[in-house]
Amino acid sequence: MPLAAIVGLAITASLAWPSTGVAGCFSQSTYLNNLCGTSSAQQDYELHPSLNAYFLALPAQSKNVLMLNLKNDLAVYDLANPFAPSKSATLHIPWDWTSINVLGSTHEPYSGHIGDVATLDGFNYALASLTTYGWDILKVSPSDTRFLGHGYHPTVILEESYISAALFSAGGVTYVVAQTLDQGSISSNDSTIRIYTLASATVNPEQVTPATIGPGIRVPVGSSPLGGFVYTSAEFTPRLGNTQFWVVSSNGRRLLLARLSGSQPALLIVDITNPASPQPQTVILNNATLLSGRWAVDEQHSMIWVAGTNRPVVNGFTLAVPTSGSPSVSLTYPAVPFWGDGTTTTGASAVSVAGDLIVAGVADKFGYLGLGDSGQPTLIPAPTPIPYPYTQLDSARVCFNSGFSEGVMGLKAFQAGGQAYVARALLVDADIIGVSPTCLSTTPVPAFTVAATTVGAPTAATCTGSFTAPSTSVASVGFPGDTFTISDGSTGSIATGDLVITPTTSGTQSWQETGSNAWQPQPLAWQSPPSGPSGEYQVAMTLRDASGASYPLTKSIYLCSTPRANVQITAVNGNACSGDTCVYLANDKVTFSAASGISEGTPTSWIWYQDGSVWPACTGATCNWYVPSSGGPYTVAVAAVYGFPGSVDSSCGNLTVTNAGNWASCDAAAPITPTAFTVGNVAATQPGGGPYPNFVTGVPIVLSATYKVASSYTANFLWALDGVSGPAAVPVSQTGPFSGSVIGTITSPAAGSHTVALIASATDGTTTVPPVPTAAPAAFTVTTCSNGAPVSLSPNNTTINPGPITLSWSPAPGASPAPTYTVNWGPWPVGSCTNISGTTCPVSAPAGGTQYSWSVTASNTCGPFTSAASFTTSGSVSTPTPTPTPTHPPSTRLSISGSPNPAAAGQTVGFTFSPQLTQSGDSLTFNFGPGEAGTTVSYPSCGITANGCSSVLHTFNPAATTTFQVSVSGRVGGQNVTGSTSVTVQVVCTLPAAPVAAFTYSPVSLAVQFTDTSAGGPTSWSWNFGDAAGLFPAGTSTAQSPLYAFRTAGTYTVTLKATNCKGSSQSQQTITVSSCNQTAAPILAFTVSPTGTLSGFPEQQQPMVGQAVTFDPGASQNIDSGTTWNWLSFGEPSIPTSTLRNPVVTFGQAGPHVIQFNATNCGTYRSLDTSQTQTQSNIVQPLAAGQGVPVSNHTIKAYSGSASLAPGEYGVIVANPQISA
Repeated sequence: MPLAAIVGLAITASLAWPSTGVAGCFSQSTYLNNLCGTSSAQQDYELHPSLNAYFLALPAQSKNVLMLNLKNDLAVYDLANPFAPSKSATLHIPWDWTSINVLGSTHEPYSGHIGDVATLDGFNYALASLTTYGWDILKVSPSDTRFLGHGYHPTVILEESYISAALFSAGGVTYVVAQTLDQGSISSNDSTIRIYTLASATVNPEQVTPATIGPGIRVPVGSSPLGGFVYTSAEFTPRLGNTQFWVVSSNGRRLLLARLSGSQPALLIVDITNPASPQPQTVILNNATLLSGRWAVDEQHSMIWVAGTNRPVVNGFTLAVPTSGSPSVSLTYPAVPFWGDGTTTTGASAVSVAGDLIVAGVADKFGYLGLGDSGQPTLIPAPTPIPYPYTQLDSARVCFNSGFSEGVMGLKAFQAGGQAYVARALLVDADIIGVSPTCLSTTPVPAFTVAATTVGAPTAATCTGSFTAPSTSVASVGFPGDTFTISDGSTGSIATGDLVITPTTSGTQSWQETGSNAWQPQPLAWQSPPSGPSGEYQVAMTLRDASGASYPLTKSIYLCSTPRANVQITAVNGNACSGDTCVYLANDKVTFSAASGISEGTPTSWIWYQDGSVWPACTGATCNWYVPSSGGPYTVAVAAVYGFPGSVDSSCGNLTVTNAGNWASCDAAAPITPTAFTVGNVAATQPGGGPYPNFVTGVPIVLSATYKVASSYTANFLWALDGVSGPAAVPVSQTGPFSGSVIGTITSPAAGSHTVALIASATDGTTTVPPVPTAAPAAFTVTTCSNGAPVSLSPNNTTINPGPITLSWSPAPGASPAPTYTVNWGPWPVGSCTNISGTTCPVSAPAGGTQYSWSVTASNTCGPFTSAASFTTSGSVSTPTPTPTPTHPPSTRLSISGSPNPAAAGQTVGFTFSPQLTQSGDSLTFNFGPGEAGTTVSYPSCGITANGCSSVLHTFNPAATTTFQVSVSGRVGGQNVTGSTSVTVQVVCTLPAAPVAAFTYSPVSLAVQFTDTSAGGPTSWSWNFGDAAGLFPAGTSTAQSPLYAFRTAGTYTVTLKATNCKGSSQSQQTITVSSCNQTAAPILAFTVSPTGTLSGFPEQQQPMVGQAVTFDPGASQNIDSGTTWNWLSFGEPSIPTSTLRNPVVTFGQAGPHVIQFNATNCGTYRSLDTSQTQTQSNIVQPLAAGQGVPVSNHTIKAYSGSASLAPGEYGVIVANPQISA
């Protein structure tokens, strides 16, 4: 039954059930691994996405653990409170690409190597499948969570992957079902399924290795007839990387489910009740529905839930396990939708199950199904609108780019403390959703909450209500006219329902919704009647199940009778503001508001007061006032009158309030004292240096303070450093009205303690005033700082034996404070050597005769400095662990080296490579690094010599010393080849430090002149004007001080990057531009013209009494199409005022008229009230109203335009001025 409309008290309200209704079933944790909310670095998104989750319950330790798969790391969380998980450890895989020959691959850090983490509740160890990097055992305990590092560590990347294992216990022994864990299977490349002992009275899991785990018990798959049925290897041939495992118990038996994926999918069911004698029971082939999607195995209900591969559905298969004989699998619940009607085309879905909860998801959509009392999956309905983020992720949550946005990667449902939860790995973050147990039941349970939702109400109601049976509580309090959101939290299977709202003071007035259709909660917002009555309103919900049984619940809303008025400043000069952001000066226009949402409840009228007297100019919810240029303080107050009976509140004091017997409340704004000049506190920053107040030498310090100066005043600025004249102020002076920042730069700060102050004042030419308040100075300390690139890197430019080696280096002479170091192997950071204090780093050098590059970066408050080195390995690594031979040959490694290396900026580097290009089809593409143009060379156009094509040339011109990573790929001799090297290009730089970017801008119109004020000698500039819109990218410029025209008015963040040979820095400012170019008040003038000729005087051009006259202010200055006009007086009391640009006026009196008017232009600058006298000509005197041509007592003369007329004479221009009339 969809809620539609409620009618009562002659009020029709459109109702919608709120999103928080059924969403009351759900609760969300804080975000885990929140890349989306914390990082804008692409490498973070590529290296540490949230891919899957694993749960482990440890009852003996009263501990639940969640492990989040971050591709090559595990983030481990303590779930003492699942809604506020506490990270206890971050574990990197026990060995990575620096210790494994990856056969030329440069993408290993971007490839995930945690395929699965097999856990068993109550067991402190897990088995981690590391895909092409082998396997290891993970220990999980309160004080010691780590990879043991004793598992299978291949020396060459594997062709097949470790992806799955399953743990179970029997008779005090913990077993693991897996493939190729033992040394014998590894050596013979045997991927048959085995049951290994992982822990027992004689087996310590911390001592398990490939050599000690033993061969285990082989599951007899692919042998001769087994257990009474013929089973051949063609039906089920497990391989490493294509088999997944689950262990379940049912009807007194323990079963292994082994699922084979790939071109011939199959399911093998094995009885492992006796782990020493596994007995294959059933094999299932050719069942696409069962064997195509992702699985969730449900031991509690003996079900297998299979997610759809192209629709948002799950399929439920019953696993029937007799006490003896072969188990069977049958489809019981086909295509159960978890989103919409299940017909939408989607990608493959994820699914997980725990207890009575099934959760499934695809892309940004999720569904939660309860198994409840019957075991039949029932969807917990999704409210409308969709409650982010439970059933659909919030599209407004912006991440790095469209390729890195929230979407389901993996789900893990689990139970803790009687509550059902699901951990969601969402690529760019993760979270935990709790699902209330009552939502998983089918019995209707009415539940709702009520909350006053009047937007912006500053406080809750100040009264407390009582309730009348059958209410169980006062659900919410508010005021007449407030809107209340009624949030449905009902659960169970609901057929129909009613919702009735009734005031207890008058039972005949009610709002009711009822119907016979199925209960379909939709958003519901109920506005209480603004005219009352106040008091209790009962909200009664009655739900019915399919049998007609009723389930009632009643709560109360209490409408209080004493709402409070409140007045706030909401805008200055037409610009919205609130609280401390409302800064105003003399002559500014201030907007006060006491509207509903600022005042409590719903006022119906307002009375405004200035300095205690009624202010007739203001009559509505808002009032505009121009701050006087002097005097004060001034007070502004308001009385809010409401639509229900009451008296004048004591808050109104001595104010005269006309309330017509209704409730009225008063409030006054803070007293206003006109101020001409304000300055903020002094701020000191050191971009690229130390944090305030601890700075370092050698890096400029930037000073700044915000200010605002009123119209008619000019502000003057001077920086003082330690009591004497300091750096130059930019600007030195500024004429108002204007707001901005004054800056200064200490280019070479000396060591010691310093204080910097801003000396500022403003003058209108007569009076000089200080800023209010006075800017507080900044105090800071400067210490000596030094750093440089590390020296004595080893090994470098040499050939070494493969295997474990130690990289070493020495600090730059005089480096202080002591730097930390980060080592990169090629472009990738070495995880164990990041931000270390020592000067050595252990790694493993692969074999293969290949040149390897490495670098080390030293960082302290003086900045980062990098040095690079390279070496070549030869021979092969001797290892006690044989490595499986790759099935497919890898790409050939191309050897490449650059000379000279290091090179000087502008110097041409020659890159020699081998093998050479010697035949048609040989071609290589070179990438010389970011910002460098690549090149492709092909045989024979590369230039044939006696030795073929074997080198290319490239010239680097970086602004600062840079190490370029050079890569090459292509085909040579019919084979794919890849190679890489690095070259360091040095720039001799005599500047002391990178520049400190800064800039100013004016005017703030569509065309803005930007002026570079950067300190530190920048040599190049990069501007981004922040105005990207739709298909239009943001404007950019490399000019030092560009003039830029914005396309449209708006607020933009402008960024300047200033660079020299020492590096670069950025400065950002947010500016508001408009199509208005006005920077001063209008200067007014006008002309007049009759709108038509007067009968008898066809050529006259002067105003006549009774004639319509048009006023034109076009001669005014500083006006525009947005200027507003206020004609205050036309010199006759009977003529009304006007706000038209060109008012039309009919004068009733002859003689001079004083015209008074003012104007405000688009810049919100208002002119002074201007007076101008319009004097009538004595050539043609105005006629009396309604009089035509003069009669006998007047003389009419021909008039040429040069002679004067006497009183009583009228002139007319005729065709021949020599003729007298």
